[in-house]
Amino acid sequence: MPLSSQTIQAAVCTRHGAPADVMTVEQRPMPVPGPGQVLVRMLAAPINPSDVLFIKGNYGIGPQPPTVPGFEGVGIVESGGGFLGWLRRGNRVAVLSPDGGTWGGYCVTKAQTVIPLPPSLTDEQGASFFINPATALMLTQWVFPVPMGNWIIQSAAASSLGRMVIRLGQHFKFRTINVVRRQEHVDELKALGADAVIVADEQTPIEEFNVQVDHITMCARPKFAIDPVGGKTGELLFNALGSGGRMRVFASLSEQPIPVHPRKMIVKNLGIESFWLGRSMEALSLPQKIKFVRQLSELHTKGVFQVEDFKTFPLSETVTALEVASSATGGTKVILTTK
Repeated sequence: MPLSSQTIQAAVCTRHGAPADVMTVEQRPMPVPGPGQVLVRMLAAPINPSDVLFIKGNYGIGPQPPTVPGFEGVGIVESGGGFLGWLRRGNRVAVLSPDGGTWGGYCVTKAQTVIPLPPSLTDEQGASFFINPATALMLTQWVFPVPMGNWIIQSAAASSLGRMVIRLGQHFKFRTINVVRRQEHVDELKALGADAVIVADEQTPIEEFNVQVDHITMCARPKFAIDPVGGKTGELLFNALGSGGRMRVFASLSEQPIPVHPRKMIVKNLGIESFWLGRSMEALSLPQKIKFVRQLSELHTKGVFQVEDFKTFPLSETVTALEVASSATGGTKVILTTK
């Protein structure tokens, strides 16, 4: 039977809005690979914050609904690959799909965005091989090459990505100040290797926050900050930077703007810039991309990007999985499975 006449089960975003209102699971036509593309039988795919933003219509890029969400996952090569000899049928691979589609039984994507996986990684680990680990690595070693012994301050430090930054600090010998909202995460993150943890939220005064940062750093303020929250939390991090410091904003979990006074930027020579993983990857040359992916794979095998806890759901329970993902705390990662 030709591929074009087959159907697959998939989670579908029917329109932008609240996930419970717009997500459904249905039969869809089997995707057919074109030139330079590969067809992958999906095994598992994570629910990342970017997926939720896409469903709500706040992500900024991606196909228009109705469409199958999911920007990454793990699966088995079924066909395609062209001249890329490592993409043989039956190979288990990590899938990066900028146009979505991994929340289904099969996915088509560019052959260059499919990465062979080490046998040591489980399907759950392989499903989250790229987006969070690559963001953490790119921010701390490529966009912001944080020198050994230097401080970087991050918000949402108890998230899966935040924990990866802590482990990267241990591996590359830079020091981390980790901002969390709950006291319960302090000892947990210190046990993971965090150099310092600050409990703060939107009500925390800037002066009080800065006193804590000065105590931790002995008044040698950090020159690097990364923030996925925005709003008042982003303001706290920005104001804690030392002269010449830079902050990269890579998400907007609070959906609030960051209040920044231009005089402070001018006097202290501070900068705030955006970060989008896809854009940074596109800016790399082919040799740089190969080097980056190799480094990513090596760090995976060393356990730097280990996720402590997975919660798995079949595709048929996508709405429930999205509800769990929205309330998940700490290093929990929610995974959709198609096996």
